[in-house]
Amino acid sequence: MSHEKLNIVSIKNFWNDFKENNIKKGELLIGWLGQSGFLFKDSAGVILGIDPYLTDSVERNWGMKRLMAPIVTPEEFTPDILLASHFHEDHLDIDAMPAILNNGRTLLLSPQSSIDRIKERIPDVPESSWRVFKVGDKATIKGINMEAVYADHGNMVPDPIGIYLIIEGFRIYFTGDTAYVPKVVEQAACFKPDIIIPPINGENGNLNSIEAAQLTRDSCAKTLIPCHFWTFAEHRGDPQKCREQAAKLAPETKVLLLCQGEIYTYSA
Repeated sequence: MSHEKLNIVSIKNFWNDFKENNIKKGELLIGWLGQSGFLFKDSAGVILGIDPYLTDSVERNWGMKRLMAPIVTPEEFTPDILLASHFHEDHLDIDAMPAILNNGRTLLLSPQSSIDRIKERIPDVPESSWRVFKVGDKATIKGINMEAVYADHGNMVPDPIGIYLIIEGFRIYFTGDTAYVPKVVEQAACFKPDIIIPPINGENGNLNSIEAAQLTRDSCAKTLIPCHFWTFAEHRGDPQKCREQAAKLAPETKVLLLCQGEIYTYSA
């Protein structure tokens, strides 16, 4: 695995820089939006987003202030494909959805409870802008392969998902909000991802830094990108501890600690 670090960009320039960055066949562009939000772009220019948190909907609904400002606005955020792992506002940003799902471009894939929440709160969103995506579902859209897999988020959400992606031949396992349980370990080991992206906050049943390193070891992932930390004081999370544990448990794995607004070109 190799990567090229690009300049960290301002909130004004991030989206345009990501869109306009052209990569070669066999490369993958990765951008971290903060929290659990990621963007991926292939050599054909297809952009896929996961779990973007772009507003203050968590503070409005739960009183938790965001500590890291969003780097893109809902109005300019126009990925071809958008995946939301479950309905919590920092994953399915309900305040951002009206702009995103009415942009005429983006297709959302998310579990049934997420879609139900959208239909309840944003009734004017066209049905063509979303698709139910539950555990066991597979889809290929614009050359990107996706599969919804099991995640254990306790009793907080009835149908959370993790996500397998294959983009430019790279295998990516976005675990979603999940605990370290046997079924998650088993599927990680079976998938053998090039890149694993787990939460490390250790709150609300999620993986903590040590468990994320353990799952990295179990999956034999080549690259670990920790997420779900530092957006809210209440969520905690220690990326340095995760890096130290990964060095002990999975020494062959490269750990990428991304800065919010950072863009990487990933290649074999």
